[in-house]
Amino acid sequence: MKLRLLEVLLHDGLPDPRDVCLMSLVETCGLTGQIVERSDLALAESRIAKFSKMELVGQDSRRYLEILSRSMVLAIHSDV
Repeated sequence: MKLRLLEVLLHDGLPDPRDVCLMSLVETCGLTGQIVERSDLALAESRIAKFSKMELVGQDSRRYLEILSRSMVLAIHSDV
């Protein structure tokens, strides 16, 4: 999967919907820097930003992960 993402992130061409969904998840989870070399990070982030807006599944995944993250923060702070 990592090689597939690298191919899509670092080369021209249009990714398929599965690739876009994976890109959105990678970005949302903050994993881009763990997949892409530092020297290619700007290019990869630019392509992720461009394509992640195109895929509804990726947008929904991002929204749900953000809701989950906020809920976890609230739960931690309410236990304090």
